[in-house]
Amino acid sequence: QQQQQQQPWMVLQQLGETAMQEGCFSDAVTLFTQALGSVPPKDVAGSASLRAACLVHRSRALLRLRRDGEAVADARAATAVAPELSVAWHQLHKSLSAGTGS
Repeated sequence: QQQQQQQPWMVLQQLGETAMQEGCFSDAVTLFTQALGSVPPKDVAGSASLRAACLVHRSRALLRLRRDGEAVADARAATAVAPELSVAWHQLHKSLSAGTGS
């Protein structure tokens, strides 16, 4: 008997990561969007970091689809939701750089 059942956002995020590894970036965007929708409400402890992680993952998938503007928007949202997450700032830099060709 499993003590702790995986949360829906976690399953969806893992499926999104698998889709990314398989090069199915559109599917990954859909899965990360669904994961984002299933993250606990803002007043639940830790939910900001979970929300930011989903946004960072979706930003990465959007970049692979050359949807740079959307990737930047997600990365900006991740830094706003959880400014302490260095990965969110790294993704914002990466997204901004993609739009300039650097």
